[in-house]
Amino acid sequence: MFSKTVTPSNLCSLLSSKGYAIVDGLFGTSRAMRLRSDIQHLRENNIMFPNATHLHTNQTTSNKPILVEKKNVMEMDVISEVLDVVPNIKALQHDTFLLNALNQFEGIQLKEQRLKVQNNTGGCFPMHVDSDVSIDTRIVSGILYLNPDWKPEHGGELKLYPHPEKPVTIEPIMDRLVLFSSPHMVHRVLPCFSDRYCLTLWFYGNYASYPTLKKPQNEEDILEFLKQRRVRKHLVKLTYADEWAQSIMESHDPSPAREILLQNHWDDVTKLKQYFAPYEKYLPQVSGPVPWI
Repeated sequence: MFSKTVTPSNLCSLLSSKGYAIVDGLFGTSRAMRLRSDIQHLRENNIMFPNATHLHTNQTTSNKPILVEKKNVMEMDVISEVLDVVPNIKALQHDTFLLNALNQFEGIQLKEQRLKVQNNTGGCFPMHVDSDVSIDTRIVSGILYLNPDWKPEHGGELKLYPHPEKPVTIEPIMDRLVLFSSPHMVHRVLPCFSDRYCLTLWFYGNYASYPTLKKPQNEEDILEFLKQRRVRKHLVKLTYADEWAQSIMESHDPSPAREILLQNHWDDVTKLKQYFAPYEKYLPQVSGPVPWI
């Protein structure tokens, strides 16, 4: 399944050290085109649904979130009821090669993979992480791109924020798989200007142990504290606060719900500024290898 230059062991090494890994030519053009055709079939038969951001607010009368639809993004979780009409996706659903490869990580046990298909015809996604270790068991996210004629003017690139390294922009070219840390890697999808097809893979499991977040007790501990994987996503929100807000506005049409999303974001930024204020002078020094997964 992997190209000659990528093996399960160095794939795990890349994910651990960089927080992401890219595999080009995963399946070959023929199989990738068949997967794309399956998604087109679902799209043409109106089986897919609008993607939406989940907005949790105390302004609702129940515990259910408000769904804030994104512009021009249709998707569907791959469920058993549709597998018989998408045979290529069905085969991938039951293919555990990637799951087994990722299980070479020490300290995690992946037990399940789930698939989602997506067609983006002119939308984008705001900055976010895919999961939270306290409530969600997703550990690794994967996106398989299925765009044979992609050009830079088509947009729809994936942008990763592997803080403290600079952001990385990844083109959604045909048969390219991008894997990254579900709970720790902040990412977004840049505005898309053409048909963009992809298939998302989520790998679920648990950590043998997950370190408790502890604030440093002395100056020597501060840099290690700031490098913790759980802290990174918060430092991204602080460092890229304006870009984060812009990504929310680009991804959703103007509405009261979008205003709540923006207000929630700026409320978070205010709280984070207060939380990290004692360590402000150390933030530019945050560097060096830190495990991601």
